[in-house]
Amino acid sequence: MIATLRATLQRLRAGGMPWWPGDGGRVLRSIVEGVRIRRAWLGAGTLAATALLVRAMYVWADAYRIALEGGASRPDVAAWAVRCGAVSVAAAAEGIALGVAGQWVCRRDRTSGILISLALLLLVVAGVSAVALGLAGR
Repeated sequence: MIATLRATLQRLRAGGMPWWPGDGGRVLRSIVEGVRIRRAWLGAGTLAATALLVRAMYVWADAYRIALEGGASRPDVAAWAVRCGAVSVAAAAEGIALGVAGQWVCRRDRTSGILISLALLLLVVAGVSAVALGLAGR
């Protein structure tokens, strides 16, 4: 699609499309730039969501070690605090992924809005639980 738009833009610059109304080169340039910006945001959002999700899985797997290194008096409770924090980060990653997919790949509708809201709710609940368990594990 971008190659077709580029070829059309080059023909417009060369004056090979006299049938194009007005300043068509400006319109096509803005379309091409919009596509590039959308792809950049899609890539950045996907990369951020993937990095957060992978990090959350590593933190979940090493929760007990992290709790022991933190010097918790109750490492089992502190490990669950770390795991709740990992769930909160994973929910943030899902929210980012849903937001990017809903906004750039397909159209946002009520279902994607509900899913993003549920991911946000999970993020808040898991974050509050992590703080509560962290305070209990001190």
